[in-house]
Amino acid sequence: MSNSPEVRDYLESDWSSFRRIIEEQVGVIPNEEDVTKSRNAELDSAISQARELVDATPDGHTDKPDSLYSLGKQHQNRYLSFLPSRPYLSGHLSHDYQKRKAAEIAEALHSLGEGLQSLYFETGEIGKLETAIVRLEEAVNATPHCDSFLADCLHSLGSAYRNKYGFTGIIEDLELAFRHHQRAVEATTSDDAEWTNRLFNLGDLHFSRYKRLNAIADLEAAFEKFQKVTGATQNGDLEQARRLQALVTVLYERHLRLKASEDLDMPSGHKGRGELLHSLGEGHYLKYDAGASKGTTDVDSACQRFQEALDETPNFVPERTKRLHSLCVATIYQALEAGRAPSTVQILQHLHEAFANTSSPTPSRIRVGKQLYALHVECEEWSLAAEVAQITISLIPRLAPRSLENSDKQNLLAEVADIASDAAALALKTGKSPYEAIRLLEIGRGVLGGSLRELRTDISKLQVKNPRLAEEYRINRDQLEALTSSADRFNQRYEAGQNIERKIRAIRQLPQFSQFMMGPSEDEMKALAVMGPIVIINVSYYGCHALIVEKNGIQTLKLPGLRRDGLRFRGVSLNLLGWLWDVIADPILNALGFTETPKDQWPRMWWIPIGRLAKFPLHAAGHHIDGSSRVVMDRVISSYSSSIQALIQNYQNHSKATHLRELGKILLVGMERTPGHMNLPFVPREVDKVRSICGSMEVHVGDGDSALEKILSALKDCDIFHFAGHGHTHPSDPSYSSLLLGGGGKQLTVSTLLKMNLWTRMPFLAYLSACGTGRMNHHELIDEALHLISAFQLAGFRHVIGTMWEVNDELCVEVAGSTYQWMKSHSMSDASVSEGLHRTIRELRVKWVIENEIRAAKRMPESLKRDSIDNHRIEPLERLARDMIFIPEEELPLSWVPYVHFGF
Repeated sequence: MSNSPEVRDYLESDWSSFRRIIEEQVGVIPNEEDVTKSRNAELDSAISQARELVDATPDGHTDKPDSLYSLGKQHQNRYLSFLPSRPYLSGHLSHDYQKRKAAEIAEALHSLGEGLQSLYFETGEIGKLETAIVRLEEAVNATPHCDSFLADCLHSLGSAYRNKYGFTGIIEDLELAFRHHQRAVEATTSDDAEWTNRLFNLGDLHFSRYKRLNAIADLEAAFEKFQKVTGATQNGDLEQARRLQALVTVLYERHLRLKASEDLDMPSGHKGRGELLHSLGEGHYLKYDAGASKGTTDVDSACQRFQEALDETPNFVPERTKRLHSLCVATIYQALEAGRAPSTVQILQHLHEAFANTSSPTPSRIRVGKQLYALHVECEEWSLAAEVAQITISLIPRLAPRSLENSDKQNLLAEVADIASDAAALALKTGKSPYEAIRLLEIGRGVLGGSLRELRTDISKLQVKNPRLAEEYRINRDQLEALTSSADRFNQRYEAGQNIERKIRAIRQLPQFSQFMMGPSEDEMKALAVMGPIVIINVSYYGCHALIVEKNGIQTLKLPGLRRDGLRFRGVSLNLLGWLWDVIADPILNALGFTETPKDQWPRMWWIPIGRLAKFPLHAAGHHIDGSSRVVMDRVISSYSSSIQALIQNYQNHSKATHLRELGKILLVGMERTPGHMNLPFVPREVDKVRSICGSMEVHVGDGDSALEKILSALKDCDIFHFAGHGHTHPSDPSYSSLLLGGGGKQLTVSTLLKMNLWTRMPFLAYLSACGTGRMNHHELIDEALHLISAFQLAGFRHVIGTMWEVNDELCVEVAGSTYQWMKSHSMSDASVSEGLHRTIRELRVKWVIENEIRAAKRMPESLKRDSIDNHRIEPLERLARDMIFIPEEELPLSWVPYVHFGF
């Protein structure tokens, strides 16, 4: 019966519509005296019997949804009998009567919410859970604070949010679950039979929050609550094993975190079913993985428990994917420990079943997909590997729905590092086109930035074609962006996000708009290369390639000298720059025909390095001291982009933007002194130089107050933002990387910039004269390109000049002055930004060569010194062809390397 249409129709019905029908049908409100006593007795008896049936049906039993449905139906009958048809008539009812009605309505809502939640477990459909939450929230709101039933409602609501968090990974869901469970515990007395269960669930939420936020206070709180619960649990209690296993897990985590060896003396687990068995397996596997035990005992036990847990798990329920995956991982290591090859046939079968389980959470399927395509590669089944990787890539955008806060998107996307690179490499290996490889990279990388770009996409063509739909889309978009990060407002953000998705689907039904927000086509990519080639460099264990986009086509170039193994950036050096030339830049420039230094018109090109390669200075690759032109900056003007889509948006802005001289406002912020950081004595000189150059162009120069609020306000109507001061790259969370300001230690963070929308103005340039504004330390998020440079681009700036790592305070003055001077002499055109920076850095490189030769000459034999010093009479840009000798590398500070340009 649980799958019957009647049950589903009832559980999926909209409660607000139900209320409206009730109010229409109930014409006269009965006074309490008019209610037939026999009818009351019948209803009370039916409810009592239905409740007994629910209590007698174990959780997880296939009959549970039916019994909950029956209870909900009886409450519905009670609701129909007593609900007032007009609010103003409720004053005629006695106080006791109103209280009884409210309690019955709350019970009906609670039962309906529980039934919907059970149906979610049966089907895995998140919509059921969303509706359950709405009903349970109504039950909480309908229950008086002094009513003991409130604790039941709060506990059910907290459980629903906990289940939702398990599906979405959204931090707001976890916080709401925690809040409601905490209130439920506070509303439950210690002598209540439900107290231990509710305290256990609160402890479990503390542990979940610890795993998410890594706060030791949550770990200790979970430990304290689990101790109380296990102490209060009687021997033989059916929940004893599960509670002891939870305590063991927390104790082991405390051991890893606090190195408390006594924690390992606690019991290692007990036999149970489903979740308990899987938890036992996880405990054994964690112990094995951490090297806390010798031999294969724990990995063998983990395999046994995982298999038992799987045997208890029905097909196509969300938990099955995780349990299949756990069994496969443990089985692989068990085989390796035994010195034999794993049974790939059985493992592949399990992984394919897990991967095909569409009811499981998206992160679980992605983790399985990554292991599955890797195993197919091990078996040299390249086509199957490519197919699985492509499906895995298609799941990644689901991690970042538009309603999700950026912090939640970031947390979820940290698990998908390198998948896009692998998918692209496998596509090429199996004969797919270079366009298809780029398409996969665009889908699986820069997801967070892409979702923001889509919200801020140009709808001017839609405005002409269908003004009404364009206006509806704009209103929904503005509503979503206006909703702040708040657990209380998450449902509003979710609804706004759903509205936008509906509008996008409607827009795609229009002629000529079928590809609206669908990513760039091959023709769009080629049209983008009209100003110069775009080179995407993909690095994967399955192959390294350059994907070269030109106006006449897209080609693939293998890079056999480039390998994923050991690709770590450990600082810039002459050897590194030479290696980058030999294995990457030289074959690419040769393929493009850029084989010598231009005599007049300089070609431009854009680099899009993928993954770890994003940390390497491709624009500075070359052999800088041998006198040849085997140097990137002697062949082309380099710019960077995080993706093709980002470049397209830059190009669109470039084609319709107004020149700065017609706008004319510059915001200068100089931080010579920043509390807690080293003083920067050359900052005032840099600010004065920029002010002098820009002031001579009849452009208004506004000196910025270092207070964060004033800077944010001034950014809304400036055309150039120039910051000179300290930059900070956060070691683990790139959204907290920042420009350091005064005013109480406040910072202009990546997170703050991502919330800004300056696309209607499209300011000309953000010049970030600070350390590491294009740097990321979090490898797992490297594909998201979350740094200050990209944040300013996402906010709406057409061009950004920044740095890849630390810069020299004094040199910053010369770089800024020369770049702005070139821009001024070339009418502040879009091309003048990259040209100005390129010319400046190239000249500084020549000075660097000369200065280091002079220092080296002091160490040369006397017979060699004259040859070296006589060459100094050659003009700087002509000296590149001469032979440099005897220059020790340790005397070469490569301070001109880190400056980069992003933009079109």
